[in-house]
Amino acid sequence: MVHACTRDCYDTCIFDDNHKPIDTFPFNGFTCSRGIADLKRNSLNRVDSVYIEGKLSNIDEALDLIVKEIRKRKKEEILHVDYDGNQGLLTWYYPARLWNVIGAASTDYSICSSEGHEAIKLHYGNSIGALPEDFLKYESFVIWGSELVFSFIHGWNLIRDKYKATIDVRISETAKRSNKYYIVKPGSDVYLAIGIIKRLFERNWADLSLLDEPEELRNYVYSFNDEEIEEATGLDSSKIDELAELYYYRRPLTIIGFALGRSINGGDAISLISLIPALIGMKKGFFYANSQGLGIDFKYLPRTSQILSFKNCRYAEVGKEIEEGKITFMFVWNSNPLHSLPMSDRIYDAVKEVRLFLVVHDPYCQKLLR
Repeated sequence: MVHACTRDCYDTCIFDDNHKPIDTFPFNGFTCSRGIADLKRNSLNRVDSVYIEGKLSNIDEALDLIVKEIRKRKKEEILHVDYDGNQGLLTWYYPARLWNVIGAASTDYSICSSEGHEAIKLHYGNSIGALPEDFLKYESFVIWGSELVFSFIHGWNLIRDKYKATIDVRISETAKRSNKYYIVKPGSDVYLAIGIIKRLFERNWADLSLLDEPEELRNYVYSFNDEEIEEATGLDSSKIDELAELYYYRRPLTIIGFALGRSINGGDAISLISLIPALIGMKKGFFYANSQGLGIDFKYLPRTSQILSFKNCRYAEVGKEIEEGKITFMFVWNSNPLHSLPMSDRIYDAVKEVRLFLVVHDPYCQKLLR
């Protein structure tokens, strides 16, 4: 029997019954301290009670109260909020079957990486890039908007002794451990990608064999002047020249971080960044996330494919829907909307003012606030 790590990260480590990471590629017999601590803690410190309005109670009483609150509402007033609190397919998706049968509202799962997947699919038909096995083939890497040292430790282990250039909005730990780093203004990654692509065209370094409409791309990047790109990114032309030369001469694998999608023009940035390797003749010369290419039916697991219709509440508008009284009951697992959603203050206010009945299922405690 194997056990999946409960942490949300790229690596999806698996363990044996003795809580030891299985010695297989790419885990290679080690994991992070947080993941292994979770396994030990979960086996020894299971929560067997709940809190209702801050008071310790029992599970049966809580379940009765939840059912009572559900029954007195219209289904479209009920929202279940979940996300990638861990990478286990059953623990992540399967609980949604209950809420889909009830007909409760659902979110669009757009808070993390969906814009990146869609942006890359525009060019490649899917978002599958390099595999961890491919990391071994490359001698250099561009790490764009990703804190690899902490969030992708096995990927970092594969490339730690190879040439690395990091692009970020701050001097991260990954940047410190890279051979070079470039710090850009937040939300300006799309301009930097435009600048690099423009340089490749200007120097006749562009390999057009993998592009369907290279002239359209050329005309687009040429519509931006160098001063505009420098002002937007905070980098002078010499730094953009360096990056273009890095791509042309070293042909690095580009690791694209999810953080890009959470910034201004994030989807556009990921779209153009994924095109840079293709422009120098590299097929699948990027790594984003390959989950959508594993043949998993993500609609079957929560049974959304069998639901004829249900209300789809955009993540960015959950706070607004609650403020307007359209959502009056919310069940949360594998997620922390107060930290991760826009307008989270409106969620907090609605709970405090008894306009929202909130149920939270958490690995360390289970709270029911009314």
